[in-house]
Amino acid sequence: MDKNLFDKLVESMEQMGEIMRDERASSCELHFDTVSAEENSDVSGSPEMQVAD
Repeated sequence: MDKNLFDKLVESMEQMGEIMRDERASSCELHFDTVSAEENSDVSGSPEMQVAD
């Protein structure tokens, strides 16, 4: 791995540790809505998707 990329990875991991220990605020938060399997199959239109009853 390129040393520059490795250094960025190490820095990112250190920041993650600080965030997990509440020593630093995260730069953003992502929120996801859950989708039921039935809704997902309606959206995807995939015939392979089977919904359990």
